Amino acid sequence: MEYSCDVFEEKDEVECFLDLLVEASARANAIIPTNLKLRAMPYNHFRVSGGSEPFVHINVALMEGPSEKDLEQLADLLFSAVSRHFAEVKQVTLDVRTTNPKTYRKR
Repeated sequence: MEYSCDVFEEKDEVECFLDLLVEASARANAIIPTNLKLRAMPYNHFRVSGGSEPFVHINVALMEGPSEKDLEQLADLLFSAVSRHFAEVKQVTLDVRTTNPKTYRKR
């Protein structure tokens, strides 16, 4: 998750929002909740559409396997949750993509 530093007023709001993402993801067929890894990165300096209005962007990377339908369900569940939570933020984006297991490395 990437976001402009002004979308959260308190640090604990970030933790609560990450919990909301976990809950929304758990309802998707494509997700195994114990495999989730969430990170939140605030940005102080940015440009969005030529300006500096608040934004929230969610990146989701999954190993190959889930069907297109399951990926779409995940995108819909997450985007709905994010959009509801940040109703006042105009720039809300989400990208769900698959990772190639042949080129992914982890230790």
